[in-house]
Amino acid sequence: MTTPLDVTGTALVTGASRGIGRAVALALAQRGFKVVATMRNPSDGDALVAEGEGRVTVERLDVTDPSTWCEACSMPAGETWRVPTTAIERSSCGSSEPRTKRNGGRL
Repeated sequence: MTTPLDVTGTALVTGASRGIGRAVALALAQRGFKVVATMRNPSDGDALVAEGEGRVTVERLDVTDPSTWCEACSMPAGETWRVPTTAIERSSCGSSEPRTKRNGGRL
């Protein structure tokens, strides 16, 4: 049984600079999510932000570097977004399958 995604929420996507992560970030934005697209080098996300039509924000995150984890979750002054309702994690320790977290569930 599949459950429809809450398109009013915020999605956090790791590895969004290219490939599947980028495609997932754009697909979620097109479906109504506000997307926080994370990547090691945020300047790689300039085109993604433009294509996201105001629904995509890029943040620096290297999932292999714990010092970047809190930085990616902090909000710039004046910026407000809900705690992500959905997280798509593409750098899943060698797995080819994305891991999804919804509404407090475990990855």
